[in-house]
Amino acid sequence: MAALTTLASAAVLAVLAPVWHLAGRATQRLQLPAITGMILAGVASGPQALGLLGPLGLQSLAPVQHLCLSLIALSAGAELHLPELRRLRKQVACITAGISLCSWLLVYTCMRLLAGSIPFMQPLSRGDVAAVCTLAATLAVARSPASAIAVLKETEGKGPYCSLVMAVVVVKDVLLFAAFAVNIELFRAVGKASDSGVLFWLLAGPVVSIALSVALGGAAGYALSKLLRTRHSSIISIAAAAVTHPAGGAAAAGAGHGHAAAATHAGGPRAAALVRFLRHPSALRLRPAVPLLLSGLTFGLAESGGAEPLLACVAAGLVASNWRGEQQQGRDAAELLSSDLSRLAPLINALFFGMVGASIKLTAVRDTLWAAVILYVVRLAAVWVGCWLGAEVSATPHDTSQRLWMGMITQAGIALGLAQAVAAPLMAGVVIMNLLTGPPLFKAAVVAAGESRAASLPVLQTEMQHRGGGGKMGKDGGPEGGEMRRTGSNAAAPSVHIPLPTIPILNA
Repeated sequence: MAALTTLASAAVLAVLAPVWHLAGRATQRLQLPAITGMILAGVASGPQALGLLGPLGLQSLAPVQHLCLSLIALSAGAELHLPELRRLRKQVACITAGISLCSWLLVYTCMRLLAGSIPFMQPLSRGDVAAVCTLAATLAVARSPASAIAVLKETEGKGPYCSLVMAVVVVKDVLLFAAFAVNIELFRAVGKASDSGVLFWLLAGPVVSIALSVALGGAAGYALSKLLRTRHSSIISIAAAAVTHPAGGAAAAGAGHGHAAAATHAGGPRAAALVRFLRHPSALRLRPAVPLLLSGLTFGLAESGGAEPLLACVAAGLVASNWRGEQQQGRDAAELLSSDLSRLAPLINALFFGMVGASIKLTAVRDTLWAAVILYVVRLAAVWVGCWLGAEVSATPHDTSQRLWMGMITQAGIALGLAQAVAAPLMAGVVIMNLLTGPPLFKAAVVAAGESRAASLPVLQTEMQHRGGGGKMGKDGGPEGGEMRRTGSNAAAPSVHIPLPTIPILNA
């Protein structure tokens, strides 16, 4: 029965994914981010509307959600550039501290004040109320890197503002993961605090898990980096010769970069045919399967080994993108990885954000909607104050700091998953409001900062047509015969996500 449910849900998902993607394209015409349309289309497909995907169907699709999240996390790490992070370390540290402290303190205070009026918190003991408020305040620090990457890819945004926003998101969410894990263990330790040995091991658990995740991710990232560099230099020659003639594999490997002739000579006509196939555009379309499969494998190994799956995938992307063997090959590997991830992004975004929308239970937040609105406003104010304080202390340029808060609002799938552990209906309502308002604010900020290449292309084309000569656009979106002056590019900035073994199917 479970197998039939999974097959039926997979068939429905195969039909819905293109619809969710088209919904995203439609919202772009309204100057809204594509993920907003995907989320709304997911809500319409879920149990709260058309019921095309029910709770059991969403549960059966958990492996698909895991795969999407693993690749999103790999992308997050791959977009984290260590030289850029070192250059911005003072600003990142100050702004991260400002947002985290202000969000935690204000939301915690608000939760304590509202506790007596929230029905499910009224019968709780004082210690339980404090634990719930602490976890809710920690959840308020969460930010959705997946949505940020999606907006940056859509706008092709890059520049000082985008780099700073995403660097802060990386550090803040890594700290959030550690803080939430410790808070969960403290919550479990309520009533056991007198046993210092038990408490020590409870708190040591998250530290060991993080260390194991980083080690596993580092190994996976190194393997991916080697695969990318090898594939770029001589994988076609080696594969062709090795498959058809073992001696040919050795000859091709010793020949160095891209000597397909060596493979053809060693392996004969079969090697030549394989080389032609591997170089054919249809075969190149399969290349993104390498990071997809590796991220999924890393996720599975981390989950089965007691590590944090998404943190391991983030570490894998970080190492793969920043590892430098031979300098030129290192750059080529990073560029290939970025290209592969960009090609996968439309499908992954449609699946992930569509399923996030389908998992939202709107009726569950109805009774506590008033409290969710108050917490949403308080968190918004806390983010603004935290950004202002951090920017002032770190002397962040005004052009960047004035829009910084607009990039720190969105929460998405992982925050919804975390909300299951913390007053699910109430905190889910807060996350949903952040999810729907955050991406449009961030997109508006990127465009206003002048760092959206996608938004500038129509203007550039019009200007060049008016100027006359040299007005044709090249394949890359720039003018032929010259360099386009711009602040953006098609590379996104760093991100990270919060590891969680369960994905957002909210409890009523």
